[in-house]
Amino acid sequence: MNMRNKFIAFSLLAATVAAPIAGFAQKQMSRTRPVISYPHERLQAPPGMVYVPGGTTIIKYSQQTGDSNCVKKVSLSSFFIDKCEITNQQYRQFVEWVEDSLIITRYLKDEDKYFKDAKVVDSASNVVNTVRRINWARVKHKDLIDNPEVRAKIKDFLDERGMFIHDSVKFSYVFLRAAGTNPKIKIGSVASEVVGIYPDEEIWAKDLTNAQTELLVNNYFKNTPWDDYPVVGVSWKQARAFCYWRSVTSNAYQGYAGNLKDFNL
Repeated sequence: MNMRNKFIAFSLLAATVAAPIAGFAQKQMSRTRPVISYPHERLQAPPGMVYVPGGTTIIKYSQQTGDSNCVKKVSLSSFFIDKCEITNQQYRQFVEWVEDSLIITRYLKDEDKYFKDAKVVDSASNVVNTVRRINWARVKHKDLIDNPEVRAKIKDFLDERGMFIHDSVKFSYVFLRAAGTNPKIKIGSVASEVVGIYPDEEIWAKDLTNAQTELLVNNYFKNTPWDDYPVVGVSWKQARAFCYWRSVTSNAYQGYAGNLKDFNL
């Protein structure tokens, strides 16, 4: 896959913010079902995104001429997608959010200033419970990682250069399982996954072996001159994790998944 295709592939996946969440509340139903596009004139796309109506088509998956048996029907539910590729700055916000979460919950868990109590209703018992959650209004990434006292507490989280150990920065999330033709997977079932979310910054050297890529390897993802350039070196699982994070943390998307799910009939 060349570099341009990597840009496009990531933008298509990472921008489908409603899709991973929309299926959570689906009822059990037949595996063959029509896909009804949402009447988008009644649901405005989130900022920077466009609406893509769902539908059904027939595709051929064989290169042999005259092979009429190698066709299948594919349905796609309605979703929103970004107008442009996901940038380094956008993906870096995800990485910093995960870093802050790990620091606060693992190393600063006794400091009340980073937490607040929230009321949560148990859907099964309808009982209201009080849970302790991070108070993001109090969290500033740069202030947190530049604080000498905090850095002393998280020293096992840093390498010899004082940078975060990439393998330690992992994100846990859930996603809707694709049933396809597998009868063991129930429609609407979900799975959980833990994935390291740092992009592969060596991708430049790996893909462009005869070019001078040291500048890009060392600076492309980290430094501000490349903030608005498309992020690269992101795997499928990392992009799916980004989708989930973006859907559940941004107020701009709250409620959209609930509206779309009613049209995945």
